[in-house]
Amino acid sequence: MRIIYPHPMEFPNKKAHSIQIINTCWALAGRGVEVILIVAKLGKKTVRECLDFYGLPEHPNLKIKGSTNKIGRKKFNLFVIREVWKHRKDKNIVLFFRDTKLAKLFIMLKWFLKVPCILEADAPTSGYKSLLDKLNREGEQFSPIEKFKYLFRIWRHKNLEKFIYANADGIICQTEGIKKAICEDFSICSFIDVFPCAAKLMDRQFEEDANNILYLGHLYPQKGVDILIEALKYLPEGKLLIVGGNKKEDISRIKNLSSHIGVDKQVIFAGCVPHSDIGKYFNGAGVSVIPIMNTMGQRLFTSPMKLFEYMAAKIPIVASDFPSMREILENGKTAILIESENPKALAEGIEKILTDRDLARKICEQAYEKVKNFTWEKRAEKITIFLRNVLKTDKTQ
Repeated sequence: MRIIYPHPMEFPNKKAHSIQIINTCWALAGRGVEVILIVAKLGKKTVRECLDFYGLPEHPNLKIKGSTNKIGRKKFNLFVIREVWKHRKDKNIVLFFRDTKLAKLFIMLKWFLKVPCILEADAPTSGYKSLLDKLNREGEQFSPIEKFKYLFRIWRHKNLEKFIYANADGIICQTEGIKKAICEDFSICSFIDVFPCAAKLMDRQFEEDANNILYLGHLYPQKGVDILIEALKYLPEGKLLIVGGNKKEDISRIKNLSSHIGVDKQVIFAGCVPHSDIGKYFNGAGVSVIPIMNTMGQRLFTSPMKLFEYMAAKIPIVASDFPSMREILENGKTAILIESENPKALAEGIEKILTDRDLARKICEQAYEKVKNFTWEKRAEKITIFLRNVLKTDKTQ
């Protein structure tokens, strides 16, 4: 089987979706699948250097293609079309997408290219339901013209999703919440299944005396880092290490909030680091946090990679208690789940982990056993079976 996986991104980069894409492709290659990853721009001189950024070796079944100069959407689309055309006679080929606009284009061309199209619906925060949720929460702040533009955007997204979900040959979801939302709102004429995110198991032991608080990832408001900063008021001895944040405005916002509250001396910013270096920042972490906010995208759809990385690193977790989290975590067994947007509750959860190290050990050991089912290799195995079933029933070839 051959997979062509086009995504209009610069490669490598520090964003979570980039890390997930390359680890999924590499694991699929390890299962004997030929994978052609097509990117908009190669940011390093060689593929070897690109893979080094993620801590991965080269694999004979994985080919990475892209321009050394940044190209626009139209040129990228043509580049992908040419690559697909080369392999059009292959009866065991599939196109794999995360970008909805790209998926729409190739679904429209399916009659010509004769290649089945698979969409991974990872976390549709830009989908029409999430946009509608934002309008309901923040609509009073919009002027009539802004509201009209937003409604038009919602309409456009809904029609895009309606077309894709009705015509794709397969849909992969990262949470049950995504699958449920798709099935409830759209006509599905294809295979659909749930394969959550994943992580690489780490050869790392639980740290008995560790007492740092670790946050890994973006600093967007919906990620809840503002709530985490406020929680430090109740943890005067707490030291928070933030690894991530690639937007200056987000970093500035968090630093200003820390200073305003008076906890700035408790916060250390490591900044964005190559994924191959993430493990260095796990040392000394007594607890990890996922303080996501109560938005539809976070509550039902999110399956953050850091969740699985915390589990794989044997760092006990305190997370917002949402359906998306409960698909993986169980309160008191594999994590401490707390009320979202409640700084005091978050502080109490963190304090519980840091003071009761027997509980912390029990939680992280049980979480580690659970995450063995969510490795990149396990994910690739499930995706391979899914794709073979699609190929068996595909009528386009």
